[in-house]
Amino acid sequence: MTCVDATNKNQLVTGSIDNMICFWNTFEGTIPKKIVIPNHIVPASRGNTITSLKFADPDSNEQLLVFMSEGEVLCLDAMSE
Repeated sequence: MTCVDATNKNQLVTGSIDNMICFWNTFEGTIPKKIVIPNHIVPASRGNTITSLKFADPDSNEQLLVFMSEGEVLCLDAMSE
């Protein structure tokens, strides 16, 4: 795990060096949803990994900004991904 963010609604998300994003159920300690950023979008093989995550609105868990080590910023619709 390289980064973490949370909303005011207790939605917790973590990012890891293998470009996996995990959405946590904070009450049960489980991971009901995982997203792996595909290599054709951001190739991890070249060392381009998730460095930071940030919910766009701390009162909502809908939009997630993903900051990559080579400068890309991805915006994910966390509800539908």
